[in-house]
Amino acid sequence: FFFHDAATTEIYTRSIVGSVRCVQETGYRSRDCKNNIRYLNDGSIAYHAATLGIVLDKDTNTQRFFNKHVNAILAIAFHPDGIRLATGDLSPKPEIYIWNSTTCSQLAKFSGHLENGIRSLAYSPSGDRLAAVDMNAYHMLAIYDTSNAILVALSKIDLTLVLQVVFKTEDQLVTVGPNHFMFWQSNNKSLTSKKGNFKDKNPILGCVSAEKELILTGNAAGDLCRWEDNICVFSKAINANKPLDCITIAQQIILTGFRDGGIFILDKQFTNLMNISLSDKTYSSISPGVRTLSSVSYTHLRAHETSLHLVCRLLLEKKK
Repeated sequence: FFFHDAATTEIYTRSIVGSVRCVQETGYRSRDCKNNIRYLNDGSIAYHAATLGIVLDKDTNTQRFFNKHVNAILAIAFHPDGIRLATGDLSPKPEIYIWNSTTCSQLAKFSGHLENGIRSLAYSPSGDRLAAVDMNAYHMLAIYDTSNAILVALSKIDLTLVLQVVFKTEDQLVTVGPNHFMFWQSNNKSLTSKKGNFKDKNPILGCVSAEKELILTGNAAGDLCRWEDNICVFSKAINANKPLDCITIAQQIILTGFRDGGIFILDKQFTNLMNISLSDKTYSSISPGVRTLSSVSYTHLRAHETSLHLVCRLLLEKKK
């Protein structure tokens, strides 16, 4: 039988007697998640809904499933190889799985260190490390060695809400949230941190993205901010007074998504290249806030696609 969870815009399939094989999952968790959909190296799209990790083959309109989670998945991270994924769930004693998106087989499992759910996951640039932030009152930060499947470091963050973690380098990380920016340094089994200096900029941060020497955050005032370590060194109003909810750095372009349905595509000098408004009646969206943006894999561009081709998952997408 089927039932619909209006709070998470997900549809679940359950068997009354015995077990069934899931053929198609029509839901997508967006209400309380960000940056949770990506193109993979084979051109398929990975995301999650309910307890399932999902890989969609657009060409055949078929799905593959990772089904080891018992509780709803709340966070997902995408390995740099475009094949491996990490997913974390929402439970008092949450579990994190690393799995292969081609075979949907388990590669590693982490549990016992974090509490109340996994809010955010992120791979390091090499993919050798995985960072996780939980939903404990102190929002614990854990660093795992993915090659040896061991915990490397564990530290309290603070009592403020932490929405996202990203790696800058193999040993440097950033966590963000409302009134929260923290720059982390990992040294063997220890973690040290420096609080952010906002330089009078709006401190209500909703998202972060990092690449090599570039750290970008978005805030509730619609500003895109660039940081050097823990100091905000530059900001630009991209969509004034509209909360910026997601950022993706895709080679030479920056994709930004706003709560009002605006998408602004910029170069790395913050020059505007293209605007899209999902509030436009063309898209027929009831609630067009943008939670995730992903560029097409550069190795799998279709003839009609460019590097600016996007996947945009909405808070509530109209089914066609």
